[in-house]
Amino acid sequence: MIKQIKVAVISVLSIGMALPAFSQNFRNGQVPEGYVSVQSSFSIVVPLDDPANYEKQQAMAVKSFYQLVASNCPMLLETIADACQITGMNSNSNMNTRDQRGTQLMVQGQVTMAVKLKSSIGSPKSPQ
Repeated sequence: MIKQIKVAVISVLSIGMALPAFSQNFRNGQVPEGYVSVQSSFSIVVPLDDPANYEKQQAMAVKSFYQLVASNCPMLLETIADACQITGMNSNSNMNTRDQRGTQLMVQGQVTMAVKLKSSIGSPKSPQ
């Protein structure tokens, strides 16, 4: 039992020491060897039907956007990826009043991820 705990602690420490170097590549805008960069864009349009609660409705729309962003890595892991990490994200929201359609909120944004493709998909080609 103690041997298993030691092995687990050493494994966690080894991974923990490698993570700063791995994340440093992301901060420099570089994707680590064996990974590809994947970007997804989203737009959500929500009718704002209660002027007294615009802030609450906006918060719910932005939360929906972040839930979409959070679902990307799990979806990639289910389909084409062995590993996935969000490396960048941006979002903005705009309110528009459209004649008889009323006021609408549009939340737009993009997420960038570093993805290690499954071996059955193929690995990225290294630069020549």
